[in-house]
Amino acid sequence: MLKIILFGVMDTGYASLRELEDRCKVNIRYMYLRDHEAPSYRAFSYFINEEIKESVQDIFKAIMSYIQAVEGIDFSASIDG
Repeated sequence: MLKIILFGVMDTGYASLRELEDRCKVNIRYMYLRDHEAPSYRAFSYFINEEIKESVQDIFKAIMSYIQAVEGIDFSASIDG
């Protein structure tokens, strides 16, 4: 579930629960991450409200900071394509 939510944030900046549900049904990238299972928007809601204590944006920023620190990647440079 967390993979889908973080990918949704990375993909569009924000995704509603119903958009995530729909993307899991029709978008091949989301299907791959969920092994072709499409959770309902209620499952996403439960996961976010009950399992995740921090906001998704905070988790995403923490992961990016970790990658930058460990791998030494400079995210300030833009990459085209």
